[in-house]
Order: sequence, then structure tokens, then C-alpha cells
Amino acid sequence: MVITVYYDGACEKCVRDREKYESMAGASARDVEWFDITGKDAELKSLGIDPRLALTELHVRAPDGRILSEIDAYILLMSRVPRLKPLAWLIALPLIRPPSAPGSTTAWSPPACAVKGAFDLGFATQEKLYHLA
Repeated sequence: MVITVYYDGACEKCVRDREKYESMAGASARDVEWFDITGKDAELKSLGIDPRLALTELHVRAPDGRILSEIDAYILLMSRVPRLKPLAWLIALPLIRPPSAPGSTTAWSPPACAVKGAFDLGFATQEKLYHLA
């Protein structure tokens, strides 16, 4: 089942991260469509995605049509890569899920583009995903 990743095609780092993901995903990369958000504000709004947030948070359309963002988007995207599947499972656990996750009472949001740097060195780490200092 195909998912759609909304990414900034004008961002060199985002494009490199897309290429790293595709390389890591292997055959499963065929099930990921990449939508360049550059100049597509009206289309994003029609999907219920704030164009400004699309530049700072990862957004993915799930096979069922739901738009996922931030950690839920990461979990879906990473769960499709055999090497990252265990990490996706781990960060989905209630004790690991960050305060920005749905259902949290803490209003915290990561400041950096969700995709940028997440796939550096061919693997993702929790620190890179959340851009913690």
C-alpha cells in the first residue's frame, strides 16, 4: 500500500534525506510517493496541512488517507524499512513516545524539519529524530 511523504524539494538536505531513505528502503521504496511541497500551498491546505508546518514537521498520508504528522509519520515511514522497523516499534511504545505525541497533555514541538538529518549515516537515532540538544 502506497504512502505519500510531503517534503521540501527546494531543501538540499531534505532531498538528500529522501535519497538516503530510498536507498535504505530498497524494494519497499516503490510504495512511497514523494510530494514536493514547494509552491503547493493551496494543495496542502486542501489536505488540511498548514503550509508553514509542512516546512517544519514531517507529514505523511497513510494508505487509508489519514494525514499523519511528526512522530506518527516517522513511525509509519520507518516501519516500512526492515533496518528501521525495530526503531519504529520502539518509539511507538507509550513509555518512549515523546510529549508531542497525540494524547499528550504537554505542548512541546520539535523546532527543526522532521526529515532533516533523520537518516544521516544510514540509520536513524532517537536524538536525530527529535533534534535534541
